[in-house]
Amino acid sequence: MKQTTLEDLFYGNINPNETSIIRGSEYCKCFDKVTELSKSVCSQLSEEYINKINELESVYTRILSETEREFFIFGFKIGAKMITEVYNGKSLTFKD
Repeated sequence: MKQTTLEDLFYGNINPNETSIIRGSEYCKCFDKVTELSKSVCSQLSEEYINKINELESVYTRILSETEREFFIFGFKIGAKMITEVYNGKSLTFKD
């Protein structure tokens, strides 16, 4: 028997972070460019500066992760609110 979406969520079967990136997508192109630039810059720097850049990237990644989490929660709340309004909303003009 097929599990419902809630059951999949409960059992940990839903994980959007495990999706694959499509080769040639804009995301992939940007990621490749960042990798290329990072290698180019790091090849010209001392180990001390490379470590600082790595630390900067790590902190920036944490900021992006926090932002992404908060936007996800916010979007989920808006979606739930819309569903609630659909089920509870009454028209001032038309009968259901």
